[in-house]
Amino acid sequence: MRILTAAIIAIVLASAPAQGAVQQTLLRVQEGSAALLRGNFAKALAHYNEALNSESLPESRRASVFNDRGVAKWRLARRKEAIEDFNKAVELYPEYAAAYNNRGNVLVELGHSEVAIEDFDRAIMLSPNYAAAFNNRANAYLSAGRYEEAVRDFRKAISLIPTNPVPFNGRGKAQSALNRNYAALRDFSRAIKLNAKYITAYANRAEAYSEIKNHSKALSDFAVAADAQPENLSLHLARAKSFAVRKVYRKSFTSLSKAIEVDPENAEIFTVRAEIYTVLKDYQRAMADVSHALKLDPDSADAHAIRAVVHNKLQDPEAALADANKAVELDPNNMKGYEIRALLHETSGNAESAEKDYRRLLDLDDQSKKAQDGIQRLTGAKAEINREQVGELVDNWIIQKLPNGNYVALNDKYKKLRVQLEMYGSEAPAILEWSRLKNRFNGIGLLRYFAGDSKAYDGNRMEYIAIVDLYSKKVAAIEPFKWGDKPADWSWKDGAVAVTDPDGTVNSVRLRRRRPVVKPERPYVTGWWWGQSANDGWVDRPPRAAWNNRSRPRKKNRRRRKTRSLFNFLFD
Repeated sequence: MRILTAAIIAIVLASAPAQGAVQQTLLRVQEGSAALLRGNFAKALAHYNEALNSESLPESRRASVFNDRGVAKWRLARRKEAIEDFNKAVELYPEYAAAYNNRGNVLVELGHSEVAIEDFDRAIMLSPNYAAAFNNRANAYLSAGRYEEAVRDFRKAISLIPTNPVPFNGRGKAQSALNRNYAALRDFSRAIKLNAKYITAYANRAEAYSEIKNHSKALSDFAVAADAQPENLSLHLARAKSFAVRKVYRKSFTSLSKAIEVDPENAEIFTVRAEIYTVLKDYQRAMADVSHALKLDPDSADAHAIRAVVHNKLQDPEAALADANKAVELDPNNMKGYEIRALLHETSGNAESAEKDYRRLLDLDDQSKKAQDGIQRLTGAKAEINREQVGELVDNWIIQKLPNGNYVALNDKYKKLRVQLEMYGSEAPAILEWSRLKNRFNGIGLLRYFAGDSKAYDGNRMEYIAIVDLYSKKVAAIEPFKWGDKPADWSWKDGAVAVTDPDGTVNSVRLRRRRPVVKPERPYVTGWWWGQSANDGWVDRPPRAAWNNRSRPRKKNRRRRKTRSLFNFLFD
Protein backbone atom coordinates (compact mmCIF):
# COMPACT_ATOMS: atom_id res chain seq x y z
CA MET A 1 0.00 0.00 0.00
CA ARG A 2 2.84 2.37 0.81
CA ILE A 3 4.59 1.54 -2.50
CA LEU A 4 1.41 2.33 -4.47
CA THR A 5 1.03 5.63 -2.67
CA ALA A 6 4.60 6.57 -3.34
CA ALA A 7 4.18 5.79 -7.03
CA ILE A 8 1.10 7.96 -7.25
CA ILE A 9 2.96 10.80 -5.55
CA ALA A 10 5.83 10.42 -8.02
CA ILE A 11 3.45 10.59 -11.00
CA VAL A 12 1.77 13.72 -9.62
CA LEU A 13 5.10 15.41 -8.98
CA ALA A 14 6.32 14.52 -12.48
CA SER A 15 3.15 15.85 -14.15
CA ALA A 16 3.02 19.11 -12.17
CA PRO A 17 5.55 20.99 -14.37
CA ALA A 18 3.78 19.79 -17.53
CA GLN A 19 0.40 21.00 -16.27
CA GLY A 20 1.96 24.33 -15.36
CA ALA A 21 3.39 24.72 -18.86
CA VAL A 22 -0.02 23.98 -20.39
CA GLN A 23 -1.68 26.53 -18.17
CA GLN A 24 0.98 29.10 -19.05
CA THR A 25 0.47 28.47 -22.79
CA LEU A 26 -3.30 28.71 -22.54
CA LEU A 27 -2.88 31.97 -20.63
CA ARG A 28 -0.86 33.36 -23.57
CA VAL A 29 -3.68 32.33 -25.91
CA GLN A 30 -6.23 34.16 -23.73
CA GLU A 31 -4.03 37.26 -23.61
CA GLY A 32 -3.67 37.14 -27.40
CA SER A 33 -7.45 36.92 -27.83
CA ALA A 34 -7.98 39.89 -25.50
CA ALA A 35 -5.42 41.97 -27.41
CA LEU A 36 -7.08 41.00 -30.71
CA LEU A 37 -10.47 42.19 -29.47
CA ARG A 38 -8.96 45.49 -28.34
CA GLY A 39 -7.40 46.01 -31.77
CA ASN A 40 -3.82 45.65 -30.51
CA PHE A 41 -2.81 43.29 -33.31
CA ALA A 42 0.96 43.44 -32.80
CA LYS A 43 0.60 42.43 -29.16
CA ALA A 44 -1.86 39.68 -30.07
CA LEU A 45 0.61 38.36 -32.64
CA ALA A 46 3.40 38.21 -30.03
CA HIS A 47 1.23 36.19 -27.62
CA TYR A 48 0.10 33.79 -30.37
CA ASN A 49 3.71 33.27 -31.50
CA GLU A 50 4.74 32.37 -27.96
CA ALA A 51 1.81 29.96 -27.60
CA LEU A 52 2.50 28.21 -30.92
CA ASN A 53 6.20 27.87 -30.13
CA SER A 54 5.30 25.95 -27.00
CA GLU A 55 5.14 22.17 -27.37
CA SER A 56 2.65 22.02 -24.52
CA LEU A 57 -0.19 23.60 -26.56
CA PRO A 58 -2.91 20.96 -26.97
CA GLU A 59 -3.48 19.87 -30.58
CA SER A 60 -7.19 20.66 -30.23
CA ARG A 61 -6.38 24.35 -29.65
CA ARG A 62 -3.60 24.71 -32.22
CA ALA A 63 -5.97 25.15 -35.19
CA SER A 64 -7.89 27.96 -33.48
CA VAL A 65 -4.64 29.73 -32.55
CA PHE A 66 -3.43 29.54 -36.17
CA ASN A 67 -6.78 31.03 -37.25
CA ASP A 68 -6.58 33.87 -34.71
CA ARG A 69 -2.95 34.59 -35.55
CA GLY A 70 -3.98 34.72 -39.22
CA VAL A 71 -6.57 37.38 -38.34
CA ALA A 72 -3.93 39.43 -36.51
CA LYS A 73 -1.57 39.22 -39.50
CA TRP A 74 -4.40 40.17 -41.85
CA ARG A 75 -5.13 43.27 -39.77
CA LEU A 76 -1.44 44.13 -39.93
CA ALA A 77 -1.63 43.88 -43.76
CA ARG A 78 0.59 40.79 -43.81
CA ARG A 79 -1.86 39.01 -46.07
CA LYS A 80 0.26 36.22 -47.53
CA GLU A 81 1.42 35.19 -44.06
CA ALA A 82 -2.21 35.30 -42.92
CA ILE A 83 -3.21 32.89 -45.68
CA GLU A 84 -0.45 30.51 -44.60
CA ASP A 85 -1.87 30.47 -41.07
CA PHE A 86 -5.42 29.87 -42.32
CA ASN A 87 -4.08 27.02 -44.47
CA LYS A 88 -2.54 25.41 -41.36
CA ALA A 89 -5.80 25.90 -39.45
CA VAL A 90 -7.92 24.06 -42.05
CA GLU A 91 -5.22 21.40 -42.41
CA LEU A 92 -5.44 20.65 -38.68
CA TYR A 93 -9.23 21.00 -38.59
CA PRO A 94 -10.88 20.59 -42.04
CA GLU A 95 -14.34 21.37 -40.63
CA TYR A 96 -13.30 24.80 -39.28
CA ALA A 97 -15.84 27.17 -40.92
CA ALA A 98 -14.31 30.38 -39.46
CA ALA A 99 -10.91 29.66 -41.02
CA TYR A 100 -12.46 29.29 -44.50
CA ASN A 101 -14.41 32.52 -43.98
CA ASN A 102 -11.31 34.43 -42.87
CA ARG A 103 -9.17 33.08 -45.69
CA GLY A 104 -11.89 34.15 -48.13
CA ASN A 105 -11.75 37.73 -46.82
CA VAL A 106 -8.00 37.93 -47.42
CA LEU A 107 -8.37 36.48 -50.91
CA VAL A 108 -10.95 39.17 -51.78
CA GLU A 109 -8.48 41.87 -50.72
CA LEU A 110 -5.82 40.24 -52.89
CA GLY A 111 -8.17 40.40 -55.88
CA HIS A 112 -8.99 36.68 -56.04
CA SER A 113 -12.75 37.01 -55.63
CA GLU A 114 -13.74 33.84 -57.48
CA VAL A 115 -11.37 31.70 -55.37
CA ALA A 116 -12.66 33.45 -52.24
CA ILE A 117 -16.24 32.52 -53.15
CA GLU A 118 -15.24 28.84 -52.96
CA ASP A 119 -14.00 29.37 -49.39
CA PHE A 120 -17.24 31.11 -48.41
CA ASP A 121 -19.21 28.27 -50.02
CA ARG A 122 -17.33 25.82 -47.82
CA ALA A 123 -17.91 27.91 -44.68
CA ILE A 124 -21.66 28.15 -45.38
CA MET A 125 -21.90 24.42 -46.11
CA LEU A 126 -20.30 23.70 -42.73
CA SER A 127 -22.40 26.33 -40.93
CA PRO A 128 -25.68 27.07 -42.84
CA ASN A 129 -26.61 30.08 -40.65
CA TYR A 130 -23.18 31.70 -40.71
CA ALA A 131 -24.29 35.33 -41.21
CA ALA A 132 -20.76 36.74 -41.60
CA ALA A 133 -19.98 34.21 -44.33
CA PHE A 134 -23.11 35.21 -46.28
CA ASN A 135 -22.19 38.89 -45.93
CA ASN A 136 -18.59 38.24 -46.97
CA ARG A 137 -19.57 36.07 -49.92
CA ALA A 138 -21.86 38.91 -51.03
CA ASN A 139 -18.86 41.26 -50.92
CA ALA A 140 -16.91 38.80 -53.04
CA TYR A 141 -19.77 38.68 -55.57
CA LEU A 142 -19.78 42.50 -55.53
CA SER A 143 -16.04 42.58 -56.32
CA ALA A 144 -16.56 40.05 -59.12
CA GLY A 145 -19.39 42.10 -60.67
CA ARG A 146 -22.03 39.47 -59.88
CA TYR A 147 -24.47 41.98 -58.42
CA GLU A 148 -27.71 39.97 -58.36
CA GLU A 149 -25.98 37.19 -56.42
CA ALA A 150 -24.58 39.82 -54.07
CA VAL A 151 -28.10 41.15 -53.41
CA ARG A 152 -29.29 37.59 -52.67
CA ASP A 153 -26.54 36.95 -50.10
CA PHE A 154 -26.86 40.36 -48.45
CA ARG A 155 -30.59 39.70 -48.12
CA LYS A 156 -29.85 36.38 -46.42
CA ALA A 157 -27.38 38.06 -44.05
CA ILE A 158 -30.02 40.69 -43.19
CA SER A 159 -32.52 37.96 -42.31
CA LEU A 160 -29.95 36.42 -39.93
CA ILE A 161 -28.72 39.69 -38.36
CA PRO A 162 -31.50 42.26 -38.96
CA THR A 163 -30.08 44.81 -36.48
CA ASN A 164 -26.62 44.90 -38.08
CA PRO A 165 -26.17 47.85 -40.50
CA VAL A 166 -23.31 46.28 -42.49
CA PRO A 167 -25.35 44.00 -44.82
CA PHE A 168 -27.83 46.83 -45.47
CA ASN A 169 -24.95 49.05 -46.59
CA GLY A 170 -23.54 46.23 -48.73
CA ARG A 171 -26.88 45.55 -50.39
CA GLY A 172 -27.25 49.26 -51.09
CA LYS A 173 -23.93 49.20 -52.98
CA ALA A 174 -25.11 46.22 -55.04
CA GLN A 175 -28.42 47.96 -55.80
CA SER A 176 -26.55 51.09 -56.92
CA ALA A 177 -24.42 48.98 -59.25
CA LEU A 178 -27.65 47.62 -60.76
CA ASN A 179 -28.94 51.18 -61.29
CA ARG A 180 -31.58 50.81 -58.58
CA ASN A 181 -30.79 54.03 -56.77
CA TYR A 182 -34.08 54.31 -54.86
CA ALA A 183 -33.65 50.75 -53.57
CA ALA A 184 -30.09 51.68 -52.60
CA LEU A 185 -31.34 54.76 -50.73
CA ARG A 186 -33.71 52.58 -48.69
CA ASP A 187 -30.84 50.31 -47.66
CA PHE A 188 -28.39 53.10 -46.86
CA SER A 189 -31.03 54.94 -44.82
CA ARG A 190 -31.79 51.76 -42.89
CA ALA A 191 -28.08 51.27 -42.17
CA ILE A 192 -27.82 54.84 -40.85
CA LYS A 193 -30.93 54.38 -38.73
CA LEU A 194 -29.33 51.31 -37.14
CA ASN A 195 -26.03 53.15 -36.61
CA ALA A 196 -26.10 56.94 -36.82
CA LYS A 197 -22.26 57.02 -36.88
CA TYR A 198 -21.90 54.71 -39.89
CA ILE A 199 -19.89 57.13 -42.04
CA THR A 200 -19.50 54.79 -45.03
CA ALA A 201 -23.27 54.57 -45.35
CA TYR A 202 -23.52 58.39 -45.38
CA ALA A 203 -20.96 58.55 -48.20
CA ASN A 204 -22.73 55.84 -50.19
CA ARG A 205 -26.14 57.47 -49.69
CA ALA A 206 -24.71 60.80 -50.87
CA GLU A 207 -23.57 59.12 -54.10
CA ALA A 208 -27.04 57.61 -54.59
CA TYR A 209 -28.68 61.01 -54.05
CA SER A 210 -26.31 62.49 -56.65
CA GLU A 211 -27.36 59.84 -59.16
CA ILE A 212 -31.02 60.85 -58.86
CA LYS A 213 -29.97 64.54 -58.95
CA ASN A 214 -31.06 65.33 -55.40
CA HIS A 215 -27.95 67.38 -54.76
CA SER A 216 -29.18 69.18 -51.64
CA LYS A 217 -29.53 65.90 -49.73
CA ALA A 218 -26.32 64.61 -51.29
CA LEU A 219 -24.41 67.62 -49.98
CA SER A 220 -25.87 67.12 -46.52
CA ASP A 221 -24.59 63.52 -46.42
CA PHE A 222 -21.26 64.44 -47.97
CA ALA A 223 -20.76 67.03 -45.23
CA VAL A 224 -21.24 64.42 -42.51
CA ALA A 225 -18.91 61.94 -44.22
CA ALA A 226 -16.18 64.46 -45.14
CA ASP A 227 -16.07 65.91 -41.62
CA ALA A 228 -15.59 62.42 -40.19
CA GLN A 229 -13.07 61.33 -42.85
CA PRO A 230 -11.05 64.43 -43.82
CA GLU A 231 -8.42 62.26 -45.57
CA ASN A 232 -10.95 60.65 -47.92
CA LEU A 233 -10.15 62.02 -51.38
CA SER A 234 -13.25 60.65 -53.14
CA LEU A 235 -15.54 62.40 -50.64
CA HIS A 236 -13.99 65.82 -51.28
CA LEU A 237 -14.17 65.27 -55.04
CA ALA A 238 -17.79 64.13 -55.01
CA ARG A 239 -18.74 67.01 -52.73
CA ALA A 240 -17.03 69.50 -55.05
CA LYS A 241 -18.97 68.14 -58.04
CA SER A 242 -22.30 68.43 -56.18
CA PHE A 243 -21.53 72.04 -55.24
CA ALA A 244 -20.62 72.77 -58.87
CA VAL A 245 -23.92 71.32 -60.13
CA ARG A 246 -25.75 73.67 -57.75
CA LYS A 247 -23.48 76.53 -58.94
CA VAL A 248 -22.02 77.06 -55.47
CA TYR A 249 -18.56 77.49 -56.93
CA ARG A 250 -16.82 79.00 -53.90
CA LYS A 251 -17.58 75.93 -51.78
CA SER A 252 -16.69 73.70 -54.71
CA PHE A 253 -13.24 75.29 -54.86
CA THR A 254 -12.87 74.80 -51.10
CA SER A 255 -13.59 71.09 -51.41
CA LEU A 256 -11.14 70.77 -54.31
CA SER A 257 -8.44 72.51 -52.27
CA LYS A 258 -8.94 69.98 -49.50
CA ALA A 259 -8.72 67.19 -52.07
CA ILE A 260 -5.39 68.60 -53.31
CA GLU A 261 -4.08 68.60 -49.74
CA VAL A 262 -4.92 64.89 -49.52
CA ASP A 263 -3.42 63.96 -52.91
CA PRO A 264 -1.67 66.70 -54.93
CA GLU A 265 -0.86 64.19 -57.71
CA ASN A 266 -4.47 63.33 -58.57
CA ALA A 267 -5.31 64.41 -62.12
CA GLU A 268 -9.10 64.31 -61.68
CA ILE A 269 -9.02 67.12 -59.10
CA PHE A 270 -7.38 69.54 -61.55
CA THR A 271 -9.67 68.40 -64.38
CA VAL A 272 -12.77 69.18 -62.30
CA ARG A 273 -11.38 72.56 -61.27
CA ALA A 274 -10.50 73.36 -64.88
CA GLU A 275 -14.09 72.62 -65.91
CA ILE A 276 -15.41 75.02 -63.26
CA TYR A 277 -12.98 77.73 -64.42
CA THR A 278 -14.29 77.15 -67.95
CA VAL A 279 -17.87 77.74 -66.78
CA LEU A 280 -16.68 80.92 -65.05
CA LYS A 281 -14.91 81.97 -68.31
CA ASP A 282 -11.51 82.08 -66.61
CA TYR A 283 -9.81 80.29 -69.50
CA GLN A 284 -6.20 80.98 -68.50
CA ARG A 285 -6.61 79.27 -65.15
CA ALA A 286 -8.62 76.52 -66.79
CA MET A 287 -5.78 75.87 -69.26
CA ALA A 288 -3.19 75.82 -66.46
CA ASP A 289 -5.19 73.27 -64.46
CA VAL A 290 -6.08 70.96 -67.35
CA SER A 291 -2.51 71.00 -68.68
CA HIS A 292 -1.26 70.02 -65.24
CA ALA A 293 -3.87 67.25 -65.12
CA LEU A 294 -2.60 65.85 -68.42
CA LYS A 295 0.98 65.90 -67.12
CA LEU A 296 -0.20 63.76 -64.20
CA ASP A 297 -2.35 61.49 -66.40
CA PRO A 298 -1.78 61.77 -70.17
CA ASP A 299 -4.52 59.21 -70.86
CA SER A 300 -7.33 61.10 -69.13
CA ALA A 301 -10.19 61.35 -71.65
CA ASP A 302 -12.02 63.92 -69.50
CA ALA A 303 -8.95 66.16 -69.33
CA HIS A 304 -8.52 66.06 -73.12
CA ALA A 305 -12.22 66.93 -73.57
CA ILE A 306 -11.99 69.90 -71.18
CA ARG A 307 -8.80 71.14 -72.85
CA ALA A 308 -10.59 70.92 -76.20
CA VAL A 309 -13.27 73.25 -74.81
CA VAL A 310 -10.63 75.68 -73.50
CA HIS A 311 -8.71 75.64 -76.81
CA ASN A 312 -11.95 76.45 -78.64
CA LYS A 313 -12.67 79.36 -76.30
CA LEU A 314 -9.14 80.63 -76.84
CA GLN A 315 -9.72 80.60 -80.65
CA ASP A 316 -7.52 77.58 -81.42
CA PRO A 317 -9.88 75.17 -83.24
CA GLU A 318 -7.15 72.89 -84.58
CA ALA A 319 -5.77 72.14 -81.11
CA ALA A 320 -9.34 71.79 -79.85
CA LEU A 321 -10.21 69.21 -82.51
CA ALA A 322 -7.03 67.22 -81.77
CA ASP A 323 -7.95 67.03 -78.07
CA ALA A 324 -11.58 66.13 -78.83
CA ASN A 325 -10.45 63.31 -81.12
CA LYS A 326 -8.11 62.04 -78.41
CA ALA A 327 -10.90 62.16 -75.81
CA VAL A 328 -13.28 59.94 -77.81
CA GLU A 329 -10.39 57.67 -78.82
CA LEU A 330 -9.50 57.06 -75.17
CA ASP A 331 -13.15 56.74 -74.11
CA PRO A 332 -15.75 55.94 -76.83
CA ASN A 333 -18.50 56.98 -74.39
CA ASN A 334 -17.04 60.36 -73.45
CA MET A 335 -20.00 62.71 -73.84
CA LYS A 336 -18.04 65.93 -73.39
CA GLY A 337 -15.69 64.85 -76.17
CA TYR A 338 -18.53 64.22 -78.64
CA GLU A 339 -20.22 67.46 -77.63
CA ILE A 340 -17.22 69.71 -78.31
CA ARG A 341 -16.21 67.78 -81.46
CA ALA A 342 -19.71 68.10 -82.89
CA LEU A 343 -19.63 71.85 -82.24
CA LEU A 344 -16.20 72.16 -83.89
CA HIS A 345 -17.39 70.24 -86.96
CA GLU A 346 -20.53 72.38 -87.16
CA THR A 347 -18.52 75.60 -86.88
CA SER A 348 -16.11 74.48 -89.60
CA GLY A 349 -19.00 73.59 -91.94
CA ASN A 350 -18.60 69.80 -91.73
CA ALA A 351 -22.33 69.18 -91.24
CA GLU A 352 -22.21 65.42 -91.84
CA SER A 353 -19.58 64.76 -89.14
CA ALA A 354 -21.30 67.19 -86.79
CA GLU A 355 -24.66 65.43 -87.13
CA LYS A 356 -23.00 62.03 -86.60
CA ASP A 357 -21.41 63.22 -83.34
CA TYR A 358 -24.64 64.85 -82.14
CA ARG A 359 -26.51 61.59 -82.76
CA ARG A 360 -23.85 59.63 -80.89
CA LEU A 361 -24.20 62.08 -78.01
CA LEU A 362 -27.97 61.61 -78.09
CA ASP A 363 -27.51 57.83 -77.88
CA LEU A 364 -25.40 58.29 -74.74
CA ASP A 365 -27.73 60.87 -73.20
CA ASP A 366 -31.23 61.05 -74.65
CA GLN A 367 -31.86 64.18 -72.54
CA SER A 368 -29.01 66.18 -74.08
CA LYS A 369 -30.46 69.53 -75.10
CA LYS A 370 -27.29 70.47 -76.98
CA ALA A 371 -27.52 67.34 -79.13
CA GLN A 372 -31.21 67.89 -79.88
CA ASP A 373 -30.68 71.55 -80.74
CA GLY A 374 -27.63 70.73 -82.88
CA ILE A 375 -29.51 68.14 -84.94
CA GLN A 376 -32.43 70.53 -85.43
CA ARG A 377 -30.06 73.28 -86.63
CA LEU A 378 -28.37 70.94 -89.10
CA THR A 379 -31.42 69.09 -90.43
CA GLY A 380 -34.23 71.55 -89.82
CA ALA A 381 -36.24 68.77 -88.15
CA LYS A 382 -36.71 67.81 -84.54
CA ALA A 383 -34.29 65.12 -83.40
CA GLU A 384 -35.79 61.66 -83.19
CA ILE A 385 -34.58 59.80 -80.12
CA ASN A 386 -33.77 56.15 -80.67
CA ARG A 387 -36.16 54.48 -78.22
CA GLU A 388 -37.85 51.12 -78.47
CA GLN A 389 -41.48 51.10 -77.37
CA VAL A 390 -42.33 48.39 -74.82
CA GLY A 391 -45.83 47.16 -74.07
CA GLU A 392 -49.14 48.92 -74.54
CA LEU A 393 -50.38 52.39 -73.71
CA VAL A 394 -51.97 52.46 -70.22
CA ASP A 395 -53.71 55.66 -69.04
CA ASN A 396 -51.55 57.59 -71.53
CA TRP A 397 -48.37 56.08 -70.08
CA ILE A 398 -45.89 54.36 -72.39
CA ILE A 399 -42.63 52.54 -71.62
CA GLN A 400 -39.60 53.02 -73.82
CA LYS A 401 -36.28 51.19 -73.77
CA LEU A 402 -33.17 53.36 -74.03
CA PRO A 403 -30.01 52.40 -75.95
CA ASN A 404 -28.22 51.81 -72.61
CA GLY A 405 -30.78 49.13 -71.68
CA ASN A 406 -32.71 51.19 -69.11
CA TYR A 407 -36.48 51.70 -69.24
CA VAL A 408 -38.37 54.98 -68.86
CA ALA A 409 -42.09 55.64 -68.50
CA LEU A 410 -43.37 58.76 -70.28
CA ASN A 411 -46.72 60.53 -70.50
CA ASP A 412 -47.64 63.21 -73.05
CA LYS A 413 -49.81 64.86 -70.41
CA TYR A 414 -46.74 65.47 -68.23
CA LYS A 415 -44.12 66.53 -70.77
CA LYS A 416 -41.30 67.21 -68.31
CA LEU A 417 -41.85 64.09 -66.23
CA ARG A 418 -39.57 61.11 -66.82
CA VAL A 419 -39.85 57.98 -64.67
CA GLN A 420 -36.84 55.69 -64.90
CA LEU A 421 -38.09 52.26 -63.86
CA GLU A 422 -35.97 50.14 -61.55
CA MET A 423 -35.95 46.56 -62.79
CA TYR A 424 -35.35 43.13 -61.25
CA GLY A 425 -34.38 40.35 -63.64
CA SER A 426 -34.23 40.38 -67.43
CA GLU A 427 -37.93 40.65 -68.33
CA ALA A 428 -39.39 43.83 -69.78
CA PRO A 429 -41.57 46.04 -67.55
CA ALA A 430 -45.30 46.67 -67.96
CA ILE A 431 -47.57 49.43 -66.61
CA LEU A 432 -50.24 47.93 -64.34
CA GLU A 433 -52.08 50.94 -62.90
CA TRP A 434 -52.00 54.74 -62.67
CA SER A 435 -53.81 56.67 -59.93
CA ARG A 436 -53.77 60.20 -58.53
CA LEU A 437 -54.24 60.96 -54.86
CA LYS A 438 -56.46 63.68 -53.45
CA ASN A 439 -56.89 65.93 -50.41
CA ARG A 440 -53.72 66.05 -48.32
CA PHE A 441 -51.75 64.26 -51.06
CA ASN A 442 -53.16 66.17 -54.01
CA GLY A 443 -50.60 66.26 -56.82
CA ILE A 444 -49.11 62.88 -55.93
CA GLY A 445 -49.44 60.08 -58.50
CA LEU A 446 -48.81 56.34 -58.12
CA LEU A 447 -47.51 54.42 -61.13
CA ARG A 448 -47.63 50.68 -60.44
CA TYR A 449 -45.61 48.48 -62.78
CA PHE A 450 -44.30 44.95 -63.23
CA ALA A 451 -40.58 45.02 -62.44
CA GLY A 452 -39.47 41.50 -63.45
CA ASP A 453 -38.74 38.18 -61.76
CA SER A 454 -35.76 38.32 -59.46
CA LYS A 455 -33.62 35.33 -58.47
CA ALA A 456 -32.31 37.38 -55.56
CA TYR A 457 -35.88 37.51 -54.23
CA ASP A 458 -36.70 33.81 -54.64
CA GLY A 459 -37.77 34.20 -58.27
CA ASN A 460 -40.86 36.15 -57.27
CA ARG A 461 -42.86 38.37 -59.59
CA MET A 462 -41.92 41.88 -58.50
CA GLU A 463 -44.41 44.75 -58.55
CA TYR A 464 -43.28 48.26 -57.64
CA ILE A 465 -44.83 51.71 -57.41
CA ALA A 466 -43.15 54.89 -58.58
CA ILE A 467 -44.38 57.74 -56.36
CA VAL A 468 -44.54 60.79 -58.63
CA ASP A 469 -44.80 64.42 -57.53
CA LEU A 470 -46.72 66.06 -60.36
CA TYR A 471 -46.10 69.56 -58.98
CA SER A 472 -42.30 69.34 -58.98
CA LYS A 473 -42.36 66.86 -61.91
CA LYS A 474 -40.02 64.48 -60.10
CA VAL A 475 -40.00 60.91 -58.85
CA ALA A 476 -40.20 61.03 -55.06
CA ALA A 477 -39.46 57.32 -54.53
CA ILE A 478 -39.84 53.86 -56.00
CA GLU A 479 -41.20 51.44 -53.40
CA PRO A 480 -42.20 47.74 -53.40
CA PHE A 481 -45.88 46.91 -53.81
CA LYS A 482 -45.76 43.11 -53.94
CA TRP A 483 -43.18 40.31 -54.09
CA GLY A 484 -44.94 37.24 -55.41
CA ASP A 485 -48.02 36.83 -53.20
CA LYS A 486 -46.48 38.88 -50.35
CA PRO A 487 -47.76 42.47 -50.35
CA ALA A 488 -45.92 45.42 -48.86
CA ASP A 489 -47.67 47.51 -46.20
CA TRP A 490 -48.34 51.15 -47.09
CA SER A 491 -49.27 53.57 -44.32
CA TRP A 492 -50.23 57.17 -45.22
CA LYS A 493 -50.10 59.79 -42.49
CA ASP A 494 -49.32 63.48 -42.02
CA GLY A 495 -47.91 64.13 -45.49
CA ALA A 496 -45.72 60.98 -45.56
CA VAL A 497 -45.97 57.33 -46.46
CA ALA A 498 -44.23 54.50 -44.58
CA VAL A 499 -43.66 51.40 -46.71
CA THR A 500 -42.83 48.09 -45.06
CA ASP A 501 -41.49 45.63 -47.62
CA PRO A 502 -42.36 41.89 -47.38
CA ASP A 503 -39.06 41.28 -45.53
CA GLY A 504 -40.12 43.71 -42.80
CA THR A 505 -37.82 46.64 -43.65
CA VAL A 506 -39.52 50.02 -43.23
CA ASN A 507 -38.85 53.14 -45.30
CA SER A 508 -40.56 56.49 -44.79
CA VAL A 509 -41.01 58.99 -47.64
CA ARG A 510 -42.09 62.56 -46.90
CA LEU A 511 -44.24 63.94 -49.70
CA ARG A 512 -45.75 67.08 -48.22
CA ARG A 513 -44.63 69.49 -45.54
CA ARG A 514 -45.82 68.92 -42.04
CA ARG A 515 -48.97 70.75 -41.09
CA PRO A 516 -48.14 73.91 -39.14
CA VAL A 517 -48.85 73.57 -35.44
CA VAL A 518 -51.32 76.26 -34.36
CA LYS A 519 -50.23 77.52 -30.94
CA PRO A 520 -53.06 78.44 -28.58
CA GLU A 521 -53.32 82.05 -27.49
CA ARG A 522 -51.58 82.72 -24.23
CA PRO A 523 -54.18 83.57 -21.59
CA TYR A 524 -53.69 86.63 -19.44
CA VAL A 525 -54.11 85.92 -15.77
CA THR A 526 -53.89 88.68 -13.18
CA GLY A 527 -50.50 88.57 -11.48
CA TRP A 528 -49.20 85.77 -13.74
CA TRP A 529 -48.05 85.36 -17.33
CA TRP A 530 -47.74 82.02 -19.13
CA GLY A 531 -44.93 82.18 -21.67
CA GLN A 532 -42.45 79.76 -23.22
CA SER A 533 -39.02 78.98 -21.88
CA ALA A 534 -36.13 76.80 -23.10
CA ASN A 535 -35.95 74.90 -19.82
CA ASP A 536 -39.34 73.67 -18.71
CA GLY A 537 -41.59 75.22 -21.34
CA TRP A 538 -42.92 78.09 -19.19
CA VAL A 539 -41.75 81.31 -17.54
CA ASP A 540 -43.31 83.54 -14.93
CA ARG A 541 -43.50 86.80 -16.85
CA PRO A 542 -43.05 88.14 -20.40
CA PRO A 543 -40.48 90.71 -21.61
CA ARG A 544 -41.02 94.22 -20.22
CA ALA A 545 -42.48 95.57 -23.48
CA ALA A 546 -45.05 92.81 -23.63
CA TRP A 547 -45.84 93.31 -19.93
CA ASN A 548 -46.44 97.03 -20.39
CA ASN A 549 -48.55 96.47 -23.51
CA ARG A 550 -50.53 93.58 -22.15
CA SER A 551 -54.12 93.62 -23.09
CA ARG A 552 -56.78 94.18 -20.47
CA PRO A 553 -60.43 93.27 -20.83
CA ARG A 554 -62.43 96.27 -21.92
CA LYS A 555 -65.45 97.37 -19.91
CA LYS A 556 -68.66 97.94 -21.71
CA ASN A 557 -69.79 101.57 -21.78
CA ARG A 558 -72.99 101.14 -19.83
CA ARG A 559 -75.17 103.61 -18.04
CA ARG A 560 -74.69 103.32 -14.33
CA ARG A 561 -77.77 101.98 -12.68
CA LYS A 562 -79.12 103.86 -9.69
CA THR A 563 -79.26 102.06 -6.42
CA ARG A 564 -82.78 100.87 -5.73
CA SER A 565 -84.17 101.66 -2.25
CA LEU A 566 -86.74 99.72 -0.34
CA PHE A 567 -89.26 102.44 -1.30
CA ASN A 568 -88.57 101.88 -4.98
CA PHE A 569 -88.81 98.16 -4.54
CA LEU A 570 -92.18 98.34 -2.83
CA PHE A 571 -93.90 101.07 -4.71
CA ASP A 572 -92.45 101.28 -8.21
